Amino acid sequence: MTASVTADFRDEWMAERTALLRRRFLRYTIVVTLILIAQLIASILFWTIGNPPQVDNLYRIALVIEDLVILGLFIGAHFRIRSGHQSYSAVLRTAHWLIVVTGLIVLLPIGEMVGDTSGEQEIFTGVTSVFLGHLFASAFLSWTPREAIRPLIPLVIFNALMMFFVRLDTGPMIGALVFSLLMGVPGLLIAAWRHTSLRSRFQFRMLKGHYGQMKREFGEARQIHESLFPDAIDKGRVRFTYRYEPMRQIGGDYLFARAGQDGRLRIILIDVTGHGLGAALTVNRLAGEIEREIGESPDIGPAALLAGLNAYVHHTLAVHSVYATAICIDIDPDDNELRWASAGHPPAFLRGVDGSIEALNSTTIVLGACHGDDFPLIERTARFGPGDMLLAYTDGAIEASNADGRMLSIDGLQRLLAASHPDKDGGWASALMREVERFRHGPTQDDTLIVEVWRPLVKGTLKNDKSAVLSGSAPERAQ
Repeated sequence: MTASVTADFRDEWMAERTALLRRRFLRYTIVVTLILIAQLIASILFWTIGNPPQVDNLYRIALVIEDLVILGLFIGAHFRIRSGHQSYSAVLRTAHWLIVVTGLIVLLPIGEMVGDTSGEQEIFTGVTSVFLGHLFASAFLSWTPREAIRPLIPLVIFNALMMFFVRLDTGPMIGALVFSLLMGVPGLLIAAWRHTSLRSRFQFRMLKGHYGQMKREFGEARQIHESLFPDAIDKGRVRFTYRYEPMRQIGGDYLFARAGQDGRLRIILIDVTGHGLGAALTVNRLAGEIEREIGESPDIGPAALLAGLNAYVHHTLAVHSVYATAICIDIDPDDNELRWASAGHPPAFLRGVDGSIEALNSTTIVLGACHGDDFPLIERTARFGPGDMLLAYTDGAIEASNADGRMLSIDGLQRLLAASHPDKDGGWASALMREVERFRHGPTQDDTLIVEVWRPLVKGTLKNDKSAVLSGSAPERAQ
């Protein structure tokens, strides 16, 4: 995934740089072409009107020819890049050669050759022209400092050769050489600033775009992930509801619930290691495995179901250091009892109609830690009659920490259960989730899932409890 993201970033970065370099190169050649045309017109007017031409003035003729050649090079380069969609290297190569060839022409000691000006004056004039040309190119082109320095190297070497050709004295030669070595510094600084600024803007835009895309995809993933969760059951002899708060947009907690026509209810609560997208993908795999096992064996018991899940996790997920805790509960209202098996999961609490609280402790080790005969198959039963309530949860509830760093813990959650009352609408799951959030200081550190399963009280359930005597068959949780 990281390699894919890096490749996408690199490809988009190169595509943007190519388009920008091509666009700015075309602007650069247009501006220089207009300047050269204006310079030619001014030179010809000054030559023909202000200072009548002399037939033997070969130097001025050579300068006009020089400007015409450079003008032709810029026009040719412009139409070459404009005629097709060249790669970044092709545009850059054209820009390099354009600067090198025009620089070589400018550095030629034409006046020395025709005997019209001194070589020393021409050397400094040529270096100044190359300096201004490179500075002008760097102001337009979106290239890196390394790319900007390349056309200067052959020009500096050629300039040194011309200094020997015109036989400059030692002092002027050293000055011209130092000047030629430093002439590209301003252009390199501009290139560095423009490239850094361009890259920063691109990175910000890319990150912003990818963040928005990832946020949309996470939203869609959360919808798919939460579609695996069951709808609450608020009718019948066994009912349940739950509250789920993932640490991130999606998490690694999962609830499976399946009600039978005979009133029986099967609940499976799973908490996989990790958080976020990776944990959610693991949950999706386990959800499919649960459906397969129950589909093949509808009457499978809690311990046998956990054994099958353990084998699946051990062979497919544990190799990636992914494990899970789980508690599986089957409730039969005809027998007024529940059967459970727990694989390393925090103890569920069975709150009786009389207010007593019993812990349903773990019966075996976490899913995936071992397999075969090393995974104990232990199943237990408990009474679960009308008015009783079962509370199951994941460790996000008990690992909530307050401002002092103290965790709520299993005992703390049990005390909340003993001292609190269910909400009118959301029941115990809503009330305890609110208490956990009130206890927690700072951001959530783990996914939190709280599940409440209860048997409603009906008329005549408790003869001596007036609060339990309801009309018809309307349900009520034990207080």
